[in-house]
Amino acid sequence: MVKKLIFEDLVARADAGDAYAQYELALCYFHGKEVPENKCRAINYMVKSAEEGYVSAMQFLSKIYL
Repeated sequence: MVKKLIFEDLVARADAGDAYAQYELALCYFHGKEVPENKCRAINYMVKSAEEGYVSAMQFLSKIYL
């Protein structure tokens, strides 16, 4: 129950434009942590985070695009 609430809060913050939450949510989807693996959603959130200027998201994307 607690994990579900934490995840729902993470989604809400990511959808509100929080770059760190977008990055963390992307990692959850990329690695299938707490949710089924979904690379498409992961990349989508990672790009949003990078566009907000979050450097770790930029670095992650640069590694998978190479």
